[in-house]
Amino acid sequence: MLAIGFSTSRAWYSRLIRKFTKSKVSHTFLLTNVHGNLLVFQEGPLGYSVRAYEGFHKENQVVSLVCPKVSILKGFQKSLAELGQPYAYLALLGFGLVLLLRHFGWRLTHNPFSSKRATFCSQRNTEILQDSGYPGAEALNPALTSPEMLLEFLSKTPL
Repeated sequence: MLAIGFSTSRAWYSRLIRKFTKSKVSHTFLLTNVHGNLLVFQEGPLGYSVRAYEGFHKENQVVSLVCPKVSILKGFQKSLAELGQPYAYLALLGFGLVLLLRHFGWRLTHNPFSSKRATFCSQRNTEILQDSGYPGAEALNPALTSPEMLLEFLSKTPL
């Protein structure tokens, strides 16, 4: 089992992300079962890391779990080589800047602070979908995809 999860929390940054993106979710992660243990692979303050679902679930409200109808194992396996990579704080600010400028009518098509070395949660999972050849994912811009946009994409993708 490999599912993409969507969550939120009471943390200030979670509230800020939900407000900026006008959404009910502020985080996305991967959930898998390894020898009977549910593990969360996520981008967070420690960068790309893994932790037990039990601890994650205590701190976060899981809003949705989506089991993709097309395997995303290839992209997930590729992402494992990047465990420990830092979190993209600057790219997240760049995404916020893009959203702010869009609010005022400017149409930026790229994140001015995106990085190949560091990613944020929805960027990571969008890249996993793309690396897996998930239908329609090639049209998404990983550096400009919010957790809510990713949830909507997965909910609307007919397979």
